[in-house]
Amino acid sequence: MIKREELYIYVLVALTSMALLLMRLKGLNDINYYTPIFIITSLFYLIIVWLLHRNDFDFHRLFFLLGIGIIFRIFLLEVNPIGSDDVFRYIWDGKVQANGINPYLYAPNNPALNFLHTATLPSLINFPNMPTIYFPLSEILFFIAYLIGGESINGIKFLIILFEFGTIFLIFKYLRENNHSIKYALLYVLCPLPIFQFIIDSHVDIFGIYFTALFFYLYFGNKKLGAFAALGLSIAIKPTIGLFLPILFLHEETIKEKLKSILIPITVISILFIPYIFNANPFEALILFSKNWMYNGFIFDIINIMLRNNQESRMISGGIFLFSYIVLLFANYDIKDKLYFSVILLLIFSPVVHPWYVLWLVVLLPFVPKWSGIVFAATLSLTSFTLLSYKNYGVWVEYKWLVMLEYLPVVILLILEMKRGIRKPYFINHLRKIFS
Repeated sequence: MIKREELYIYVLVALTSMALLLMRLKGLNDINYYTPIFIITSLFYLIIVWLLHRNDFDFHRLFFLLGIGIIFRIFLLEVNPIGSDDVFRYIWDGKVQANGINPYLYAPNNPALNFLHTATLPSLINFPNMPTIYFPLSEILFFIAYLIGGESINGIKFLIILFEFGTIFLIFKYLRENNHSIKYALLYVLCPLPIFQFIIDSHVDIFGIYFTALFFYLYFGNKKLGAFAALGLSIAIKPTIGLFLPILFLHEETIKEKLKSILIPITVISILFIPYIFNANPFEALILFSKNWMYNGFIFDIINIMLRNNQESRMISGGIFLFSYIVLLFANYDIKDKLYFSVILLLIFSPVVHPWYVLWLVVLLPFVPKWSGIVFAATLSLTSFTLLSYKNYGVWVEYKWLVMLEYLPVVILLILEMKRGIRKPYFINHLRKIFS
């Protein structure tokens, strides 16, 4: 007999399916469908997770829902990017490499690359006056995608769906091998955020997120050498989970394991950078980006509203994050909680939080299910109102009241989770041992 809560879940999944069907049939390249459907399905997701949290369900029915989430991805794969044009930079970087040129060497509009220009590229690239910002493993995958699909998005889409299915498989395998309910896999699989940001908008972060899931699967399966290598591969896509390195170093018990946790990832990253560093600076555009860009920040925005100084606000926000991170390192949380809290703290203090950045948190939810991340994955959909204004009126507007609405429930939940999870800081325990 089907439970009432389970029936509600099926109804909500059916409504989500109808919304995504509308997106597929009517909303191709249309922000006026993208924004409301993103927000509505995110609301459905919150209710579905709440219902899942309240009850245990039959494995086969949960497996059915897992299959529905996979079908969503296959069904929407042909939708062209709507909320972002980053995919064209990926294709361009792949094309440049296919012609034997270092992508960090020239900006796309540099006259030295005029012989590569076509009707679509680099005219569709944002910031064509800047060299690429992406890390080396991303660039290798862009090259492979270009070999597969040329100037079409098919090559990138193929790799994205491959890595997305790989991520879901690793989550499922981890849960089964550790005797956890696969309902936790649905925290990722039924979340609209990866569907909109990976399957539709084709963001590169899926590659790093796959390696993050691989790290969790291997590390907590006591296969640490592979886990540290996977960590290095993830950082070689984007440096987000470089935050894990000090946490792992302090967590490991022997000097040998501590050194492995640092040296293996760094070695992997260094090897991947080697082909690109001899005639270009791979960090040129990244440094420029980190100095100037701001969008959808929370603590940074509050500070910047008061100071009206971008650089000072960055320094203060970054300093508060660094202090919070150091406290986290020595707090007596479970290792998984530390890894989770490090990522969400970074997002809360960052000057730039695009929707796809939060997927580095969402991929952790099946391993570390917490409401702050679940709610963040849903409220983040409110940022699409900025895209709606920009696409329709050509004006880039951040609605600060929506940013507050997005972050406040997340911050409140995070404070409660951190307060509930902590017992006593390590240094207090050590002091007690000394004086006892």
